[in-house]
Amino acid sequence: MSFRPGARQFFERRGAPLPYDAEVEYLQNTGLTQFINTGIVPDTGFRVNARITPLDVSVGDKWLIGAWNSGARFYPMYMYPVGRWGGGYGGYFQGSTVAVAGTTIEMDVDYTASYQIIKIDGSVVQQFAKSGYSGTSARSVYLFGLNDGSNNVNSFLAQMGATKLWMNGSLVRDFIPVRFANTNNQSEGAMYDRVSGELFRNAGTGAFTIGPDKS
Repeated sequence: MSFRPGARQFFERRGAPLPYDAEVEYLQNTGLTQFINTGIVPDTGFRVNARITPLDVSVGDKWLIGAWNSGARFYPMYMYPVGRWGGGYGGYFQGSTVAVAGTTIEMDVDYTASYQIIKIDGSVVQQFAKSGYSGTSARSVYLFGLNDGSNNVNSFLAQMGATKLWMNGSLVRDFIPVRFANTNNQSEGAMYDRVSGELFRNAGTGAFTIGPDKS
């Protein structure tokens, strides 16, 4: 996957068409089969900001964004226990903040040298100390699930809008949900990255539910 900073600005200057038909409000998963591989391997200095609407909060030990390998857990958007926002930074942490079905929030999760700091709509709601046995992740972060190295694990149902990822203060992914016509001339949902100018399609099976066009 090439990395081409400023590709969106290049398209706009040259008048070349962007690789999608319209920006949409959100993508929605239908279960475990749809996910997007961001290509970003998290470590200390990782941060993610996403506009999300959880649809099923009757579950626990489920992920919307994450990566895992032995001794290195990065669970930015994790529901544990049932119906509460938890976290993971080496270890995994039981949360206390209630997740509300059907309510759209902006969640911001920052992995500093010492803490995982979770904000909802700009306010800090939880802070977890980095686990002493935290290692360096060997796997890239998935949207709509958890990358455990073999498959997409235990996603919960949700809608996801604009999503940004940083490493050490540098914006590395600036995703917007979009729809485009695939080779079968069918509308398909994907995330367009405004940093690289690339379209990140469903890496699983089935299809995302596509939200309405963004006005």
